[in-house]
Amino acid sequence: MKFVLLLILLISLNINADESRKKIVWYAYDQPPAYIVSGEFANKGFINQALKLLTEAMPNYHHSYEHHSLDRVIHALKTDRKVCFFGLFSTEERREFAYFSDYSLMHNNLQVLIPLKTAKRLSLANSVDVSALFNEYKLTVGIIGKRSYGDFIDTILKQHKNLTFIRTSSSTKHLFKMLDHGRFDFMISYPSAINFAMTSILLNQEYTFLTIEGVPAFISGHIACSKTDWGKRIITEINEVLPKVKNTTEYLEALSYWIKNNDNFEAYKAYYYNDFLKPPVN
Repeated sequence: MKFVLLLILLISLNINADESRKKIVWYAYDQPPAYIVSGEFANKGFINQALKLLTEAMPNYHHSYEHHSLDRVIHALKTDRKVCFFGLFSTEERREFAYFSDYSLMHNNLQVLIPLKTAKRLSLANSVDVSALFNEYKLTVGIIGKRSYGDFIDTILKQHKNLTFIRTSSSTKHLFKMLDHGRFDFMISYPSAINFAMTSILLNQEYTFLTIEGVPAFISGHIACSKTDWGKRIITEINEVLPKVKNTTEYLEALSYWIKNNDNFEAYKAYYYNDFLKPPVN
């Protein structure tokens, strides 16, 4: 009888372990139009749609989704929770606590969003040096805490912490509203996010957005999973699936959902096929 009970217990433990292995918890935060978690366009974000295609290509896993602030996403990865996040840029600091996939998304690169009256008062050109906005004009910027804006911009921001307002929030919408209320002078954001904000958030001021000197036209990002044996295995499997999923019209449609009417859409597609789909260099 004891042997039978022990056998049942071992089988139960093995089943629970297998169920745990076959589950992926995907964290996200409200970052329209990458992630859209509520409202009229819920789940229509370009990462929402791309993630759906990816998870459908991994039917051997049960996928669940949780919405948190980016700060909590980073904390979960750092504390070895069994979680993944679609849309994190790989940095030296982040590679200490997360495994990163091959490129999983691409979009137009960062721009400066600034009130039109400020741009006119300072006679700013259509392309600006972000360092000059701090050094010459002493302007203040608002950013999301724990978010990376790429090594080039991150380095500049670290040099001007006294002019940087950091907002820890689960939604970028609040940052746009704070800019509109004059809490800081400008934002650094992606064109898709700026366009979405201009059409979906009631803003009182007129704005212009400026390209940033030293920043390439397009940028690619990754999927991150916790730096554990589990996370390493999940990233390996994701990398096996990604090439097949990325080489579909549906994936291009998902990533470009909010920019199809942009003037540079043809350049976007050219970059997608000529650079984004290339296998990683080992």
